[in-house]
Amino acid sequence: IRDSLDAFPKLKIYITHGGGMTPYQLGRLEQARTTGQPGVKAQRPIYEYMQNFYFDVLVHDLKARKFLYELWGADNLVVGSNRGGWDWADGFALLDELQLPREEHEKIQWKNAAKLFNLDLVRQRA
Repeated sequence: IRDSLDAFPKLKIYITHGGGMTPYQLGRLEQARTTGQPGVKAQRPIYEYMQNFYFDVLVHDLKARKFLYELWGADNLVVGSNRGGWDWADGFALLDELQLPREEHEKIQWKNAAKLFNLDLVRQRA
């Protein structure tokens, strides 16, 4: 994806399990960009690419989940479950534990997924 985010600014990337290491390495990635490390092709500050990334809240530690929410906000988080996996969890219960305001809760609960997958849920209900 080396040049994709600049060539395709509307490209959305979904990374499961809270984004893995991604949320925790933003500073390091920005350091690599600003010091001109080989292979780093980002044309803008790394933090400007955050809108392109979506993560689920399937992080089993509440403190880590809160950090993810505080760093990323509600706009690019979705519910996940890892259904069938050894660490399956009720993603809606994990979301509930965050005790977010209703509007932000609904974004993560279903609105962001509808946006990410380009689903027109209002029209489909009619």
